[in-house]
Amino acid sequence: AKTVEVDGLEFSEHNDCWYLKTSDRRILLIDATLRIDEVIRDEAENEIFYRGEIRHAGDSLPFCEPSRVVERDTFDWMNQYCQSQGFASLSHGSRHSRLAVAIAKRLHKPEFRNANTRLGWQPAASLFLLTGFAISLGGDVTARNSRFGRGPTERLPFPEPLLPEDVKQLIDPKHANTLWPILLPLLGCVLADACHYDGYGGVGLCGDATVEAGRQLTSAFGCLHRRFSKARDVEVLLRAERRHAWPLYVEPSLQLPVAVKQQWLQIDAEPRRAVTAMNWWEYSLQSLRHGWTLVCIPSRSAPPPRTLLAVRRFVSAYLVDLASRRLQLKNWQRRETLLLDLADDIQTFFANIGVRTKRLRDSLQYVREASPYGHATAFAELVSELVLAEELQVTREGFSSSQPGVLLQTDAGLLVPYESLVETLAARQLKLGDPETLSQVLRTAGVLRQETGTGWEVDWSWWYSLHVARKALGSRRFLSAGRN
Repeated sequence: AKTVEVDGLEFSEHNDCWYLKTSDRRILLIDATLRIDEVIRDEAENEIFYRGEIRHAGDSLPFCEPSRVVERDTFDWMNQYCQSQGFASLSHGSRHSRLAVAIAKRLHKPEFRNANTRLGWQPAASLFLLTGFAISLGGDVTARNSRFGRGPTERLPFPEPLLPEDVKQLIDPKHANTLWPILLPLLGCVLADACHYDGYGGVGLCGDATVEAGRQLTSAFGCLHRRFSKARDVEVLLRAERRHAWPLYVEPSLQLPVAVKQQWLQIDAEPRRAVTAMNWWEYSLQSLRHGWTLVCIPSRSAPPPRTLLAVRRFVSAYLVDLASRRLQLKNWQRRETLLLDLADDIQTFFANIGVRTKRLRDSLQYVREASPYGHATAFAELVSELVLAEELQVTREGFSSSQPGVLLQTDAGLLVPYESLVETLAARQLKLGDPETLSQVLRTAGVLRQETGTGWEVDWSWWYSLHVARKALGSRRFLSAGRN
């Protein structure tokens, strides 16, 4: 047995157990031992990690966790960690748990080193760093242990050539229009930094079917999942988004105040890497702003487990293929859309495996990609919905009312007062955005007849055709996304 002194007390290690030595006997502290081999300082986050092993009954459990997690209550953490790996509960008390890290460092002196614990694209090294491997430009793959605490990409397998059977799972007509509208934006989040595509934002999921598929696909893609339930989570989530160059799935709780979620959605800090559920109102408002790629798919069956396995294999294999071509997409930055370039490139990747398809391109009909021009259709639908809800009313010119909430139909246009729109949305705890941005959205789409001192006159035939189509949808117009 090896004995050390900590805080004036003697502790010993024997047969994978720790003991406190007194003058006449040994007292069991815990029926396991903690060994810290490395103390690692994260250069980017200035956070300390411990890498080592827990030994129990002849078994060894390697770990790499933040020091704050290990030190909070070390014996309790050791017990929970062992149970998470399928072992029985450890025998221990809480006494002297605060000394456990010091005991471990005295028993076995750790090494100290600096490391980069950020996963995803590494611009300085020009490589993709994932939990179990790294992919350098040129396509070379190196196995490495890059696990520091709980991070993304843990579920992605070591890259292997993609098989035709995998591709057939990925383009199965039963699931392709559920899979690719979400998977392409996720890849966009990962590749935007690597390919110098500035301003690419997070991903909003609208509709019950979309959200459920997104929850499963983000897990297969290797994203971490975080809950969002209170105002003080805003800063925590922003730090988590920046922690890794990989998407973060954020699940809003039912108790989350509407105003708090609105504040978080409208933060302009770049890059935004969150993937989150949005109701129809949030989806429409974010369509008018630059920053979020928005997905809304019709009700489809969720991808089965074997398709999710094919997703994991595809992500690893495609990153290797793209790195071997030094991240050169065929028509990179020649189009206005990153996702269309990605869809075409992946279809070519599949064709080289022997499977031809156009389903990836077709699936983009369910995606509103982040655009500096916004989406004017969302403005028309937003106004239409408020009219259908009788929160705004349309009055013909010559029969105008001085009451708030009135839209004026002119000979060729619809006059939408800015203040009326702002006040009506504010009653729902929603924020419209600045008028200049909206003017630019409408002007770019060619539907703005004129700006007035109080709002916009938009093309009547354009708005009315969308209003009639939306009214005809009835209850289906929310795509199960919820009105509130």
